Amino acid sequence: MKRKSILLLIVIFILLFSSYLFNRHNKYEIVQTLAEVTVGEVTRDVSIEQTFIADKNNLSAIEILFGTYNRINNSNLVIQLIDDKGDLLVNKEIQTSSLKDNQFKEFPFPRIGKSKGREYSILIGSENGFENNAITVWASLSDSYSGGELLVNGEIVEGDIAFKTTYSSSEFDTLKEMADKVPINKDTLIFILVGVIICSIMLMYKSMDSISNMKGNKY
Repeated sequence: MKRKSILLLIVIFILLFSSYLFNRHNKYEIVQTLAEVTVGEVTRDVSIEQTFIADKNNLSAIEILFGTYNRINNSNLVIQLIDDKGDLLVNKEIQTSSLKDNQFKEFPFPRIGKSKGREYSILIGSENGFENNAITVWASLSDSYSGGELLVNGEIVEGDIAFKTTYSSSEFDTLKEMADKVPINKDTLIFILVGVIICSIMLMYKSMDSISNMKGNKY
């Protein structure tokens, strides 16, 4: 019974440690929040594009600062994310009536594992927006974000839209990134880590078993 109790405690420890190691949390990396001017109404004749370079792996969401002109607009809005190969990764359509004036709107998507260092484009457009029934996007007056450009109808303009990028990562991802920087064969490193974990579990088991036997001898 004592050995079963010790094994149960070890299993619980492993489960808790695994939960901590693989539990994902979101983190902002690129944050361009200067909102000094709008790009104008995003009607069906207007297309907005913002490029950026991902700082981390596991890109999982973008946020954009919209303006509604303090009115309810009834048109659709299409948000797309395209990678540096021209592949469409994200295509989301929302109703502009759901947007709140001067507030960020988040667009989550399945995480992109190897996103670090790659260039992406955020495309914003509307198929049926028209004057006085369209939203806008806030932007900076100057190039406040050096890693990308703002394009309106395909033309580069001064400034960058107000946007954020979110990365979903875990402690395991952090350890993996650290391991990539170590000048050692990955298979060897994994073998060493597994060996350390097994040895730690065996030592823990032996230690708890010894404590259990000491308590038993007292009686």
